[in-house]
Amino acid sequence: IVSMCACSSAKKEDTVETIKIGLAFPMSGTAAMAGKYSTHGADVLKEELGGKITVGDKEYPVEFVTMDTEGSEEKTTNVYQKLIEEEKVIAIVGPDSSKCMLAAAPIAQNAKCPAITTFGTNTAVTEVGNYIFRACFIDPYQGEKMATYASEKLGAKTAAVFYQTGNDYSEGLMNAFVEKA
Repeated sequence: IVSMCACSSAKKEDTVETIKIGLAFPMSGTAAMAGKYSTHGADVLKEELGGKITVGDKEYPVEFVTMDTEGSEEKTTNVYQKLIEEEKVIAIVGPDSSKCMLAAAPIAQNAKCPAITTFGTNTAVTEVGNYIFRACFIDPYQGEKMATYASEKLGAKTAAVFYQTGNDYSEGLMNAFVEKA
């Protein structure tokens, strides 16, 4: 993992002493609670790992470098650049929205730095490249499953769909639900 996942900004002759993983989440702003949940999860993981990751037969200390995206595309791209270029992380977890991931993913892809979004459900997220991943179901899948549940489990023959206009996530689910229903 150390040699395969190191971003291209790290020099090949560098010796890895600590595995640094970037956490790019909204720690302030309207989505701050989600960022706090995610970073708390990383703290729990680090504790469970005893602060170390074993690669082959060698143990490395693990360090999570947390930066605030504020839920903003512009801020997220700045955070990605800092994590890759200045902090020399080997991978990035976050952001938690499709819009922010779509803005920052090309930076990670160009640096060959693996990045995973926690809640980026837009299908275009992973189309950015082979270093970009997601940890959740895509909008079409979620909308399809909701429509199937309404029809098969609830026996619904008609439905009213309430969604938030201007919210990509809400509109994506609505469109997928309507298409399947």
